[in-house]
Amino acid sequence: MRLSGASPSALLLATIIAALAGCGRDEPKRAASPPPAAPTAEQIAAASRALRPNPLADDRLHRHQGGPLCNRTDQRDLAPFRDEMPQFPKEDLSARPTFDCKPGPDGRALRLRAVGERNGWVDSVLVFARWTAPRPIQALRIEDGEQPALGADFLQGVDLNRDGWMDVKVGRYWGVTGNEIYDVFMYDPNAGSFVRDTVLSEQSHLLPVERRPCIRTHWVFGDAGMLYSDGEYCWIGGRWTETWSESQANLPTLRRDDRYLYEHTTRRRRRDGRYTTRVDTLSKPEAPRR
Repeated sequence: MRLSGASPSALLLATIIAALAGCGRDEPKRAASPPPAAPTAEQIAAASRALRPNPLADDRLHRHQGGPLCNRTDQRDLAPFRDEMPQFPKEDLSARPTFDCKPGPDGRALRLRAVGERNGWVDSVLVFARWTAPRPIQALRIEDGEQPALGADFLQGVDLNRDGWMDVKVGRYWGVTGNEIYDVFMYDPNAGSFVRDTVLSEQSHLLPVERRPCIRTHWVFGDAGMLYSDGEYCWIGGRWTETWSESQANLPTLRRDDRYLYEHTTRRRRRDGRYTTRVDTLSKPEAPRR
């Protein structure tokens, strides 16, 4: 196209026509990238292991285990047992965890050894008269329970009744609401052996009371902690006696402002051995502070 001598308007029109003609041209096509290859079974397994928490790096494994009067001797050699839920490793009890204890004022030592299956709960606890004794002097039989989590302080030596002698707590259940149930064995210095206690073995948590031969118990039944049952047991006359209890339960048949009503019960032991009981109905209760 010859544009010499053309008017400015003609030159502008020619420029626009040339630009429009260039817009219609196709850009050179790039080669398509191949689709990514599907991961292999080994790659999937490796990625799954990387996402799981490493139980050996958990700080719980470096905490003291055995309670105030015992010390676990094989804590650094813990090996997890992985079942169908590998993100929650369990304790492998086939290794027979060992605890060295100083049970009383006479200065002698005891060794406790937990016995159980690789994927089971603690079946029994063997008691040895010395740390180097070849044979046990007593076997504490444990009721059925569940396998403790890796790093759980499931066997503890503690003086529950403050008589100067060590008693033994062995974990049986760890509930989803926070309940912890133990088998309890009280030491009888006259017989020189442990005896299973039928009162505390049916309770949860077992929290010692400072400067008193008493134990606080705590059960949680749900509803954000507002359904609970607490109690206090004191060592009186060579046995555990309930001195106080408090519980709270909902009343589903009664409502106020679309809220359930709660029944709050308190029971206290008087000095003469009798009990007083008070029952209140609450519309907006609070969970107990622990």
